[in-house]
Amino acid sequence: MNKLKEVLACNKIAYGAFCALKDPAIIEILGYTGYDFAIIDLEHSSLDLSTMEHFIRAAKIAGITSVVRTPQMDNATILRAVEAGADAVMIPHLMSKEQGQKIVSMAKYAPIGMRGMDGSTRAARYGSTPMLEHMQQQNDHVLVIGMIEDVEAIENLDEILTVKGLDLLFVGAADLSCSY
Repeated sequence: MNKLKEVLACNKIAYGAFCALKDPAIIEILGYTGYDFAIIDLEHSSLDLSTMEHFIRAAKIAGITSVVRTPQMDNATILRAVEAGADAVMIPHLMSKEQGQKIVSMAKYAPIGMRGMDGSTRAARYGSTPMLEHMQQQNDHVLVIGMIEDVEAIENLDEILTVKGLDLLFVGAADLSCSY
């Protein structure tokens, strides 16, 4: 289930919160109180990949969408987030169509992207899901979110909007304000 995707498909407003504290119970509380998504912030916090995985598990338990905000366009972090079962990845400072294509390529399997294959991950149920089925499920399920935080992104917005596989754009108001 990707609650964020479901809510947006119904043209409703989705509610979420940024999470940077190190207790997975925070994610569960958000889910149980009706939030649609939680952003697990690896960019501006001391959260590590192990904590991220526990947060993703807590999100699954509470029925809330797990969005992992990565520190920049880091392939290793994006790959680890989706392999750990994140429902979405959010990449900061998306500034061009080419960057948008690159992040989609990192997060999605062929034919949409070029994500590395490993059928033994948590997202693949540790090898119990046939690889082709897993690839299709991940391509359908995982959202790719680019953060618009720079003047350059605004100038390139029309081109960024054409990127196939880029599901959402999120305005990072603080950085965008500083950029202006």
